[in-house]
Amino acid sequence: MKNISITLALTALSLCAQPVAAETGNSIALVLDASGSMNGKLKDGAVKIDAAKKAVTRVISKLPGDARLSFRAYGHQSHRSKKDCKDTQLLVNFASSGDARAPILDKMKPLKAQGYTPISYVLELAAKDVAREGAQSRSVVLVSDGKETCAGDPCIVAKALAAADAKLVVHTIGFGVDAATKYQLQCIAKAARGKYFNASSTDELASALDTAAAEPAPKIEKMVIKKKKAILGSLRIKYVEKFHIQNKVLDGETGEKVDWMGERKNPIQLKPGIYNVTFNKDVWKSVVVEGGKETVLEPGVLKFTRAAGHGHNILDAETGEKRAYAHSRATKVALIPSTYTITFGKTEWPDIEIKPGEVTILKPGKLVLKDSEKLKHRKIYTQAGSYAGYVDSHNNERLLPPGKYALDVGDGERAEFEIKEGADMEVELQ
Repeated sequence: MKNISITLALTALSLCAQPVAAETGNSIALVLDASGSMNGKLKDGAVKIDAAKKAVTRVISKLPGDARLSFRAYGHQSHRSKKDCKDTQLLVNFASSGDARAPILDKMKPLKAQGYTPISYVLELAAKDVAREGAQSRSVVLVSDGKETCAGDPCIVAKALAAADAKLVVHTIGFGVDAATKYQLQCIAKAARGKYFNASSTDELASALDTAAAEPAPKIEKMVIKKKKAILGSLRIKYVEKFHIQNKVLDGETGEKVDWMGERKNPIQLKPGIYNVTFNKDVWKSVVVEGGKETVLEPGVLKFTRAAGHGHNILDAETGEKRAYAHSRATKVALIPSTYTITFGKTEWPDIEIKPGEVTILKPGKLVLKDSEKLKHRKIYTQAGSYAGYVDSHNNERLLPPGKYALDVGDGERAEFEIKEGADMEVELQ
């Protein structure tokens, strides 16, 4: 990360030597999220990727004729299981809005949401795309419903890109996002002279795209001033409950540890800059600290009414990567606001949303087996038929997410039963 500013600056200089379009109008690099989480639904029931396609279709039909437009997507080529952090493609190169409209609609229609969210890498490529344009206004408009799922901090990347290209503006649109994603996208826009827009429906996304596309480039005036001693800022973690954990504070650009926070060390004073803060195995990226101001991070809490002794992995809902761990002796965990999947042996409890400053209580049910056939291994299956675990005379209890299951009762037969949230289901085999 130390060399990114130098690398990007050299890239920008090399691009300046290439032929560019005339300095008129507006050049817009439209970047659309097609990662796996875009298969999720909005509050109105619409699938995010379908709603995004409708919004883009509506907006590009209204762009003025002197606007130039390109179209890039990411997360559409590889399933998230491949963890492809270079999954992006320039689908339509820059052309006038009239000429670009049909190709964009043609390339956008078959897009399938399935992969990772490599925002840092995508920003670098989108900035290179638009740097070849000589327009008076050059902007990247990034639509995302999730935060960075790959290495790197996209806010640091945006800052370096903006420093390398004085005309670059990056606008970001959060599409049905959680608190941590919103924070990161706001940081990107602020670092690259742009604006952040929030959208939670097709109409709101179309409106945000329309506004971002028409947003004039900021006027840049320069003056030389004598640097004063930096005024420190404050960083505070607002825990809804007490936790005996340590949060490392890392320099967002170098990754080096600059401080730590804990129950008896909160808040802390920091130089103005962009930082990363660790939470268990996760990292809250793009934390902006400004001089003379306090930045407050509000994690949420996941609390189990009861947990298994062998424990439960807490996975990122989009990537499936482990972020934290809970067990019978540690039934509450502080988490970055986002959506998670909780493991229960071989089965999972998906789509657990953690909100900032709130406690989310997980109430698993329990299967209790009373079996007259001692030492008989009984397999448990989900309603879809996948293996969920087992019970026997030695381990006759199993915590499970709410839902319908089937128990192997022998001779190829299965008995169906239902686990209700927070309740026990006693099954007796005679």
